[in-house]
Amino acid sequence: MIEDLGNIGDFVSGIAVLATLVYLSIQIRTNTNAINSASRERVASDYRDVLKSQADPLVVRAISNGLRNFPDISFEDKVHFHFQMNDESLFMQAAFASYETGQLEEETYHAYLANYVSFVNTPGGKKWFEEVVRPIYTRGLVEAVDQRLLAGGLVDVLSLSVYQSVEEDTRQS
Repeated sequence: MIEDLGNIGDFVSGIAVLATLVYLSIQIRTNTNAINSASRERVASDYRDVLKSQADPLVVRAISNGLRNFPDISFEDKVHFHFQMNDESLFMQAAFASYETGQLEEETYHAYLANYVSFVNTPGGKKWFEEVVRPIYTRGLVEAVDQRLLAGGLVDVLSLSVYQSVEEDTRQS
C-alpha cells in the first residue's frame, strides 16, 4: 500500500514537472516574441531618425552628389554626405548585430540590408564604403555587404525621383 502511494506520488510529481516545463516553454516563446517585436520597433524607430535628418534639401543634394561623385564634391556636400552615410552605416551595424543575436528576423534584416547596399552600390557609395566602412566597421557587416552586392537585384537609388530631381535642379542651375 505504501509502495502504491509512492508510485502515485512519483506519477503526480512527474505530471507537475511536465506541466512546469510546458509552462516555461510557453513563457520563453512569449518572451522571445516580445523581444523580437521590440527589436523590430527599435530598428524602425532608429531608421526613422536617420530619415528625418534627410528632410533638408541641402542634405538630399549632398547625398545625391555624393552617391554620384564622392569624393569629388564640395566640402559642404562632403560633410553632409559623410554624416548621412555614417548614420546609415551605424544603423545597419545595429540591425546586423540584432540579426546575429536572433533579435531581428531574417525578412526585416534582409530588407534593411538590401536598402543599405543599394546606396553602397553607386559610384560614390562604393568609394565611400571602401574609404570609411571597410576599414573601421565590423568584418561581419562588411562581409554581409559584399555578399549582398554579389547577389545583385538591388534598387538603382540614383533613379529614384528624389535624386533625379536633385540632378535636374543641378543641371538647370
